[in-house]
Amino acid sequence: MSHENVVRLEEIATSTSSSCSSSSQSSSQSSFQGETNDPEPVSHVPSSIYMVFEYCEGDLLDVLKAARKQTLYLTKDHLRSFTRQLLEGMFYIHKNRILHRDIKAANIFVTRDCRLKIGDWGLARSWRPPPYPAPTAAEDHGSVRTNGGGGEREKASRYTDNVVTLWYRAPELLMGVASYTTAIDIWSIGCLIAELFLLRTLFQGRDELEQLNLIFNLCGTPTPETWPAPGRAQAPPLSPSHPLHPSYRPRVVKQQLRNTQGGREGADLVDKLLALNPNSRWSAKQALDHDYLWMDDPKEPGELPPIVHLRRAQPSAGGKG
Repeated sequence: MSHENVVRLEEIATSTSSSCSSSSQSSSQSSFQGETNDPEPVSHVPSSIYMVFEYCEGDLLDVLKAARKQTLYLTKDHLRSFTRQLLEGMFYIHKNRILHRDIKAANIFVTRDCRLKIGDWGLARSWRPPPYPAPTAAEDHGSVRTNGGGGEREKASRYTDNVVTLWYRAPELLMGVASYTTAIDIWSIGCLIAELFLLRTLFQGRDELEQLNLIFNLCGTPTPETWPAPGRAQAPPLSPSHPLHPSYRPRVVKQQLRNTQGGREGADLVDKLLALNPNSRWSAKQALDHDYLWMDDPKEPGELPPIVHLRRAQPSAGGKG
């Protein structure tokens, strides 16, 4: 993949194990001493693979920590640019039929000149496009969702639900579904944008049950309108007898975020990215057309004040990129 908001792979290096080379040396010595034993085959499969990525001075978690300590001030231009870069990178990834499945602040690398790059692909998986013409939802038993971006249909593949760090995990994953699409990444992006506005993690549950309740407190009680209906869903239906079924709570996403640096427009964007129903959740393509990103003469990363707090003399162990 090649995109300015996706961390770039520079090269791949491999090494072979010392046992292979020592075995080869031993076989050579035996032949020299007149022994007739056939030499053992030498494996050419590398024992270690090293992936070298471009260097970034920090990650979004570093930026948020500095902002919380008030050693770094994030302007509205910073927030708008970061939001747009996150969505542009996510749009590129999804366009290439990839689910990231672990979007969080620590996996978004940042350069000193305010460029964001999505990285850490340990949980990423490809997903297959549907056959054309795409089957209807009734025919496919809920495994097809219509992406709002351009009317393209996505066919959900079956994966493990134990993905995405708990605080950024979509409600359908918390309910244990194994068939999902790019909507799970969009939920994580929505949580991350809200975190930029609030300078704190939006949902900080200690377990899956508490995480769901925190989501319902902000995003409202699931209803037949906000939660997928049986037969079309990516998540199981909620019923009054369900142990997680809460008393009615209204949706208050916009009210909670409209007085932050994101303003009313930013709150509206997050509200659309945090739709409970994955079928109603905006795609990255739709979000990139939101008014929030194009108001007040949006600036390019190079036009923003540099983040000097990210400057380091040497790359940290393990690599920040």
